[in-house]
Amino acid sequence: MILLTIFLILIIYFVIDYIRILNYWKNKNVKYLTPVPFLGSYTKLVFQTQSFLDIIQEMYKKFPKERYVGVYQFTQPVLMVRDLELIKKITIKDFDSFLDHHNVFKEDVDPLWGKNLFASEGERWRSLRQTLSPVFTSSKMRRMFKLMDDVSIKYVQHIKNHDEEVPEFEAADFFSKFTMDVIATTAFGLECNSLEDEEFLTQGRILTDFSGLKKFKIFLAGVHPVILKALGIKVVDDRPGTYFRKIIMETMEYREKHNIIRPDLVHLLMEARKGKLKFEEETEVNASFSQTKEYNAGNTKTLRKIDLDDDDITAQTLVFFFGGYDTVKILMVFMLYELLMNPEVQDKLRKEMMALREKNEGKVTYEELLGLKYLDMVVSETLRLWPIAAFIDRVCNKEYTIEPENPGEEKLVLEKGISVMVPVGGIQMDPKYWPNPTKFDPERFNEENKHKIQPNTYLPFGVGPRNCIGSRYALVDTKVFFYHLMTNFEIVTTRNTKLPAELLKNEMNLKIKGGLHFGLKKLNEN
Repeated sequence: MILLTIFLILIIYFVIDYIRILNYWKNKNVKYLTPVPFLGSYTKLVFQTQSFLDIIQEMYKKFPKERYVGVYQFTQPVLMVRDLELIKKITIKDFDSFLDHHNVFKEDVDPLWGKNLFASEGERWRSLRQTLSPVFTSSKMRRMFKLMDDVSIKYVQHIKNHDEEVPEFEAADFFSKFTMDVIATTAFGLECNSLEDEEFLTQGRILTDFSGLKKFKIFLAGVHPVILKALGIKVVDDRPGTYFRKIIMETMEYREKHNIIRPDLVHLLMEARKGKLKFEEETEVNASFSQTKEYNAGNTKTLRKIDLDDDDITAQTLVFFFGGYDTVKILMVFMLYELLMNPEVQDKLRKEMMALREKNEGKVTYEELLGLKYLDMVVSETLRLWPIAAFIDRVCNKEYTIEPENPGEEKLVLEKGISVMVPVGGIQMDPKYWPNPTKFDPERFNEENKHKIQPNTYLPFGVGPRNCIGSRYALVDTKVFFYHLMTNFEIVTTRNTKLPAELLKNEMNLKIKGGLHFGLKKLNEN
């Protein structure tokens, strides 16, 4: 009888608490999207009737005159910010009040996720960001570029060896193997060939696969964090975690013993552990328009010492899979899609590349690659139309007040722990900022037009001090591969190509339903 009473009390408590949550935005007099119990604003994603990007864009359009709107991430109230000035205030000016990402996978449950830069919080994040920022400077990218270039050349040569006149590929599979090999060499210091040896590729795909049972577990964790601990849910599963930790530990031990230096992430993290990496302020002449600005997270040029243990180093290399693998693969897939849809863009881009190739007998330097203006325009427009992250988030880490500006607004107080969402997918498709937004038009980013783009309307790699640290890496990786691919092949449709493509409706990331099939036709060699 006592147990039954306790059970009933707990049920009543959870029901009352849930009703309070469902009325959170109503009680604050904020316009909001009416949530579905336990599913919040994501009903169409759960029931697979709409892609996640479409859901974010639809949410963005619901209240076009509001500066912000209340939504629900399953059972968690989230403030979706639409106003550009308020976005700037939250992500840059008042950044100290919004330091962290929303993350339920803490270090005590999932150390190889909880210790990485993306998941770290507060002062640990500041110290870690300062420690790792030198890894992604242009001088370090210049050294990593050679590794990316080598993988690109080998990959293209492998395609040339195909017997078919026009070999056919599926884009996601095609680019996943390339990006995995680049990660293997730039992050882990391995010479890997995913086209022939698939062990590294297999473990990497297990690590980044969020479908099936894992997706359901993460959904439950999103409903309530208590479920996460009860079920022992992790982002980094034990099998791939153990596999990659072993590789990294053996690599570091061998390099220490034989005094080997290689321009990759493992070496740079070893240097960071010794406190030898220095903060570098630098300007890049031909920096990509999409590249994020690097902020000094600690507001000082003196790096804070942070002790990196083996799990710390493993966690930072694994974040390459979550950032470098999916980010680059998605960008490449949709850039190829737009080149198939817009053959005139493909022709113009190839002409720019071929002019450089003829000048340098097929070789390309880091500086020359960045100097390809039209290539940067095509990449930038791909990221606008197909944002890798449909939204970016921040968590309020101390009470924050948004003062009223528009008629009907009241003072809004956000409590500590409330999440804020910036709907990148909605903003980058808003006709108020982007005329004819559904059209793929690289000329938006030419020398004349790119200066007219309003601040905070283009956020492919985030905004403010907590932006994506690896944007330069992703952009260089994409550009060098397309340079070698397009100076050797024409990208063509096949009988299996379906245009226009349709997005999968059961994925958080951008994926094309049925895949994107394409052919590579060798260019005539003069």
